[in-house]
Amino acid sequence: MHLPTLSRFLFMSFLSLFSCSAPQGLSSLSAQDFSELLRQKPDLMLLDVRTPSEYAEGHLPNSVNVDVLAPDFERRAAEVLGSQRSVALYCRSGHRSKQAAAQLTRKGYTVYELSTGWMGWVEAALPTAR
Repeated sequence: MHLPTLSRFLFMSFLSLFSCSAPQGLSSLSAQDFSELLRQKPDLMLLDVRTPSEYAEGHLPNSVNVDVLAPDFERRAAEVLGSQRSVALYCRSGHRSKQAAAQLTRKGYTVYELSTGWMGWVEAALPTAR
C-alpha cells in the first residue's frame, strides 16, 4: 500500500475510533477551541464543577460554580441552566468535568467540555478571574 494512502487510512481510522468514544451530545475541546467557543457563543452557560474553595482561588470569567461532587449536583445544575439545553463546563484537570458531562448528557443536555481543565486553560495563558 502506498505510504501516504496508508497514513491517511490510519488517520481516518483513528478519527473514527475517537469520535465513537465520546457520548452523544458531548464535545471535548482543547483550551484554545474552548476559548473560541465561548467567544462565538457569549450566551452559553459556563459551569465550573470544582469545589467552592478551588473556584475562589481563580476561575474562568463569567463561570458559575456548581460542585459536581455535591450530592445535589444535578438539581443545582438544572436550576442554574434553566431552559438552556447547552452548557460548557470544566474542572481542574478534566476528570470531574467528564463526570459532570456524563450526568448532563444523560439528562439531554449538549455539553462542551474543556478537556485540559483549569490547568490547561492557565497553561495556555487565557483570561482568568478571581
